[in-house]
Amino acid sequence: MKNYSDYTKTLDLKRLEFIYKAVSERVPKGGKILEIGCGIGNISRQLGHFGYSITGIDSDPVSIDFANSKNTKSNIQFINKNAEDYAENENTFDAIICSEVLEHLFSPDSIIKLANKILKNDGIFVVTVPNGLGPRELLVTRPVIWLRDNSSFLYSLLVKIKMLFRFKGETIHSKSDHLDHINFFTLRNLHQMADKNGFKIVKTGKGNFIADVFPVSLISRLSIKFQEFDCRLAEKLPYSFTSIFFTVWVKK
Repeated sequence: MKNYSDYTKTLDLKRLEFIYKAVSERVPKGGKILEIGCGIGNISRQLGHFGYSITGIDSDPVSIDFANSKNTKSNIQFINKNAEDYAENENTFDAIICSEVLEHLFSPDSIIKLANKILKNDGIFVVTVPNGLGPRELLVTRPVIWLRDNSSFLYSLLVKIKMLFRFKGETIHSKSDHLDHINFFTLRNLHQMADKNGFKIVKTGKGNFIADVFPVSLISRLSIKFQEFDCRLAEKLPYSFTSIFFTVWVKK
């Protein structure tokens, strides 16, 4: 698959390929797709280059401005709106993408209910989220949030150490500065949320293992081969060991 995004990390490309395959297997070219929480538009631009009519929405205006500055296709549009404010008729979209979004929301159920409403009856809802009990969330995300909220000295020290190792604290997904993880999902949680909101998960996939966990990340950020090995290793391990879940949902 040719890469039309700005992604270079193996994990990001693996997630992008999962999403593209899920869409291409079920949605005809020219099909209508919505990406909720599109950030700077990498996924939308990728799908748009393969002929899909795609709208990316995000609540962060800086991210949307950047997404529009990168867009060269008439079948792709980016809009600065919250999902709840984005009014569309029922059964509108062939596919809805929600990648690395639900973990940031106080009410993920509201987005899932909206997706069920505006998705066609034979459409798909593609969701990717961090594994709340996976290596990165347990060893990086949760400890960093705890330090920030409970020890300003240790948190400042951590920031200085990260700067020393040239970790910039930026993300290739969004320009927003409000990207805290509020929810920590297990695969069981996802199945339960899908079920209570009228969906069924029909396909799952795994991201990577420990490539993004410090100090292993010092090696992986410099070695694509190590990133690729780590993603392959995740495939061999139980789902509880992966750092990210990839899922495809359909209406019940």
